[in-house]
Amino acid sequence: VDLETESKGVFGLSFDELLGSEWVKDDSICFKVCIEEAVMKEHPSGGQIRVGKTDVVYEHKPPSVEVPPSTLQADLLSLLIEGRHSDVSIEAVYGEAAPVTFSAHTGILSQRSDVFAAAFSHEMRESATRTLTVTDVPPPALKALLHFLYTDDFDEVLKVLREEATHAAGTDAGDAASSSAGSSSAAPISCAPEDAQQSIAQLQAVLAAAHKYGVLRLLRWAEGQLCDKLSCEMACSLLSLAHVYGATELERNCLAFMKANMPNVVKRAEFATLPPEALVKFNMHCAGIEPSEEEPGRKRKRDDE
Repeated sequence: VDLETESKGVFGLSFDELLGSEWVKDDSICFKVCIEEAVMKEHPSGGQIRVGKTDVVYEHKPPSVEVPPSTLQADLLSLLIEGRHSDVSIEAVYGEAAPVTFSAHTGILSQRSDVFAAAFSHEMRESATRTLTVTDVPPPALKALLHFLYTDDFDEVLKVLREEATHAAGTDAGDAASSSAGSSSAAPISCAPEDAQQSIAQLQAVLAAAHKYGVLRLLRWAEGQLCDKLSCEMACSLLSLAHVYGATELERNCLAFMKANMPNVVKRAEFATLPPEALVKFNMHCAGIEPSEEEPGRKRKRDDE
């Protein structure tokens, strides 16, 4: 330490001045240190400890920042509806109806369905045309499937089915009105669709589409919806559907319903057309023997005989 430097020393004095001051006696100097005790109210979570009087008191309040709701679902759905940045076309060619084309995205479909992923990876004449043609799924069911793959929302599936049913009912009514316009003796036209049967047919198609593309969550949802729509008219056809697509819960509900309503069910023509295996399961259920469950979601192989 350079004791001769004026900036050094105690009390602003140089070394020589300090030796001659009243603070030094017999070559010694004494200091008086005053310590004030302060009580800490709470242990700090940070690395600093501040004590003493506080000039400003800060009251913590929850932040008033409003976080906007998520738009991910709507954003993904808009990609499908508007066809922005699409890299593949899904063409529904079913029966005599006009083909319907959806502009989709291979990345999303491949992530959501292993069947789509395999189709885009291996089958593609589609790789050249970037078009996947679907011939065994009705356009409304395929549209509902795609909307679910983009949103994972069952309400969106129901919305699509309602819109498609309304559109189909309006089209049928318009065609009927046109065909009867020239006949003065034609009976009045009823525009009211058979909502229950149409709803069941739609759900059956959605279940089949979900099975085809390996979308188990949608398949199980459609299965649950159909369990709530059992009737003597539909029990046999739903049992056949459950048998083909491995819908075990629907199958159990159908068997229980048919047993409870046996007099009305067995006299229907649909009962005579049940697959042999389904008929055996019905007889076993009536005898109190539960058929062994098969793997859910797995389609059964039909006998060639």
